[in-house]
Amino acid sequence: MKKVTKLAIFGVIAVSALAGFAWTQANKPTRSTQNAYVGADAIPVATQIAGRVTQVHVKPNASVAAGEPLLDLDDRPYQVAIERAQAKLAQARLAARESLAEVSAAEAEVKRVEHQIGQARTRLARANDLARRGFIAPQSADDAQAQLAIELASLDAARARVVRARTEAYADVDQHPAVLAALAELRQAELDLEYTHVRAPAAGRATNMKLTVGTQVQANAPLFMLVSETGYWVDANFKEGELPGIAPGQGAEVELDALPGTRFKGVVESISPGTGAAFALLPPQNATGNWVKTAQRVPVRIRLTQLAPGTALPIGASANVTVQVR
Repeated sequence: MKKVTKLAIFGVIAVSALAGFAWTQANKPTRSTQNAYVGADAIPVATQIAGRVTQVHVKPNASVAAGEPLLDLDDRPYQVAIERAQAKLAQARLAARESLAEVSAAEAEVKRVEHQIGQARTRLARANDLARRGFIAPQSADDAQAQLAIELASLDAARARVVRARTEAYADVDQHPAVLAALAELRQAELDLEYTHVRAPAAGRATNMKLTVGTQVQANAPLFMLVSETGYWVDANFKEGELPGIAPGQGAEVELDALPGTRFKGVVESISPGTGAAFALLPPQNATGNWVKTAQRVPVRIRLTQLAPGTALPIGASANVTVQVR
């Protein structure tokens, strides 16, 4: 009985402590944490094509503007590819023009065979008349009939060649499928040549850069990072009991350990749907007999605002965050 009474007392104390803590947190005008770290929007820089680096225009940790040259690749293989594509396009256009000429030749052949058929019919009529009158042997009339049949078959073949030639021919040479395919290859070769010059997709600082002239790079393989100087944020890891009252849109102040005395304005951008431990590679398993309750931390992203132009903050630096909840 005494054991039950002690457990009840301990339960009341625990519930009262938790309730008191939640009440004090709910009535605080601010929420603060020192478990916070600086982050930024970062773009991995990679080449669209493979090649050998011939020039590097940016130095490590240097700031670059959007569109500024970063590096160049050897463009000679891609110049050759353009010349090869141009030659293939010329061959395709020549073949397309020849297909137009084939239509004219096939139509002329039809007219020639039609003329021969007319002559064959005339000869057949004359042979039949002469054979009926006994001037020539009946075999001659049969030969004239056979020749007419041959000419009629030749006409069918000539007309079939016209149909086939018209199917393969296009009035607009550049609309011929072979020409379109060659044009596409030429455009791809020209695009690959443009890819030999890599430019900054956005303004930022080049970090984690170990690229040197002569390096052989592969397509789409990250070479270094371009950290935006306007997309800084802080991930503040608040205890779960400190979350009540925090909501997106609230103002915040951030002070970095690396820049003591300098306060940055920010705004709550989002609250993670889970604790940091929940998304770990090996999340904790709490279904054990010796489980001990510990306060979990939930990441709250604070987007920094009103940064002066050219402000450069160290990524990963520790920060102190205060959120105005009221």
